[in-house]
Amino acid sequence: MKSIIYLPGLGYSHFNISGHDYAERYMSSMNKVNPDRKKKYYLEKKEYNYGYKNKFSTTVTSIFEYSSSKDKSVEVCKVYECFYTDNLTESFKRRNILSKLLRILFILAKKTWTLVETIVKKQYLNGRKRLQIFYFFTFLCLIAVFGLLMFPALVTSFIGALNQVIKNDSNLLDRILYNISPWVTFSNWITTAMAFLATFFPKFRNFVSNIATEFLCIDSYLTMGNGKLDITGELESLVEKVSEEDNYDSLELHGYGFGCVVIIDSIFPFGNRATYRLNTEITNIITIGCPHDFISTYYQGYFKKRVIPEKMALKQWSNIYSEVDVLSSNFRMDSDNHDGHFEVLDKRVPIKNVLFDVINVEKLGFWDHLGIIGLRAHQMFWGKGTDSSNCLGLVIEL
Repeated sequence: MKSIIYLPGLGYSHFNISGHDYAERYMSSMNKVNPDRKKKYYLEKKEYNYGYKNKFSTTVTSIFEYSSSKDKSVEVCKVYECFYTDNLTESFKRRNILSKLLRILFILAKKTWTLVETIVKKQYLNGRKRLQIFYFFTFLCLIAVFGLLMFPALVTSFIGALNQVIKNDSNLLDRILYNISPWVTFSNWITTAMAFLATFFPKFRNFVSNIATEFLCIDSYLTMGNGKLDITGELESLVEKVSEEDNYDSLELHGYGFGCVVIIDSIFPFGNRATYRLNTEITNIITIGCPHDFISTYYQGYFKKRVIPEKMALKQWSNIYSEVDVLSSNFRMDSDNHDGHFEVLDKRVPIKNVLFDVINVEKLGFWDHLGIIGLRAHQMFWGKGTDSSNCLGLVIEL
């Protein structure tokens, strides 16, 4: 039996990539790649508690295989979800949108020189990806600026209240209105624009708030390590619990998006060795859409000075990536789909690259890139439905 611990990306609830969704797609892919036509599969899902005093809860989805009768089924795989995102986003969810947008502008201002260097110099990202990232930062900056422009809309409400307070002194009111009339006009335009967005794009405010939250969480994690010890500790606790209870042949870590970064931070921590169970129990790593190159470019040195264990059970690290996806990495300085490597001090950990593209990157035009296709492609490793084609068939065949 195989046991899998899956770490999703941020915002996964919007794209149906929870642990149970992952298990459903994994089961569907197992069925499609199995040459035995008589083999069938089904799932069972249950709640799972682990950690000190069972403080953590998650779901485990078991995949059963049978030929003729479910009574003779065999459990072939378990998929656990390491639900780390609450530790990462909790502190920022409580902040108001104005403080989030101000902080984003501050971060972008700090990254301006790095962004210029990236455009001029070829580091990890090729020319196409560098331009996509430049456009993304510009887009994020515009969202932050536009969000901050909602603040002048408060002037309209303020003027209404002011009118009630000083309505008996018309001369004073006239002088005040004359001085701030440009702001009132501007405020009315912004109020109209926000009303338009609320009517035709009702989810715009939530969209801005979610993007701001995720960006700030990632930046805080990468620059100051906020939440890192809690997140890696949660994964360590889950690995410990699974190793105690499951009779597996192999224990694998599968990560999507930012979940891949958590895996790297846990297996190859900065300045320290990973825990004993992570060293001796994890046999395979699967990373899907890993943002290693993006982080290495804009958070330079983040993956440096990592430690590799002396005794390690890890047999293979497989990496699913897309040339279209600007956040995907092939762990190489070029765009070839040959094997890559992760540098750990003076050693190199080999990585088996597997290309998965649903769009011909050579056929993309100006308008495609203007629509941030390089970022939207991060969702193209699987479709919406369980039976949709996806990259997991490649994972199973590795």
